[in-house]
Amino acid sequence: MKRKKIVIAGITGIAAIVLLTAAVFIFAGVNKQRKVEAVAFIYDSCGGCSSNGVPCKACKTEEEFYRKYQNLLKENNLTESVNLTVYNTFFTKYQDLYQSYKEEYQITSTIQPIMFIDETILTGTEEISAFFLSEVQRDRTGLHSPGYLGLEVAEPVYQEKTLDKMVYFYMVQCPDCVEMKEYFDKIKSQIDDFDNYFLKYDVLAGENKELMKAYWQAYGKTDGLEVPALFVNGKCLVNVDEIKEYMEANIVGKEFTIQTKAFVQEK
Repeated sequence: MKRKKIVIAGITGIAAIVLLTAAVFIFAGVNKQRKVEAVAFIYDSCGGCSSNGVPCKACKTEEEFYRKYQNLLKENNLTESVNLTVYNTFFTKYQDLYQSYKEEYQITSTIQPIMFIDETILTGTEEISAFFLSEVQRDRTGLHSPGYLGLEVAEPVYQEKTLDKMVYFYMVQCPDCVEMKEYFDKIKSQIDDFDNYFLKYDVLAGENKELMKAYWQAYGKTDGLEVPALFVNGKCLVNVDEIKEYMEANIVGKEFTIQTKAFVQEK
């Protein structure tokens, strides 16, 4: 994750006065809190919602998306603490901005809608709905700065074990995960007792996100969490192509042994 740094070479004249003034305000208990920047990119192919500022009858996706999360901020008294901006990548002028965010955050996912909240990235309608409020509030109070899908030290503590199963993480509405489900359904008949070889976790259910962080860190991943992800025989396979390639080369129609470094929550 890239982070911008501000380097101050020296302080003279007006700069010293500014610092002195700031110190007086802090001493007096006046400490203005910075605003959290929440930037969303959503693909609205109609384009009517932004072309002339008036939503068209056929499509109100962009406007409804903005209103939904702006209303959430209002209901939770966060409108003064969060700047929410929504860009429609249907327009070329916003596609370049979208690409610059992807490069800055070092991600390859093409899922939209996608929302950047300071250093947090939420992808897909389901994940944004589930974590939007908690992430803007966490960033606002400075508790943490998670990465993609909230990458931070995994809590609670998990115990390492070796299992004869593949461990698979997914999200229900993730397009790539839907593709993987169709693929798994297709190859089921070629592998005896197929389901017995898998532990499957929906990242958005219960503490599965925390569990995935434990795997992510143990397998030496330093970028943000991504799904679909398959952990098997010492490998962390991310995205459809990697998982399919491994399955075809090592599992489907083959004699195989599975020894996966896995984690269970300590009692």
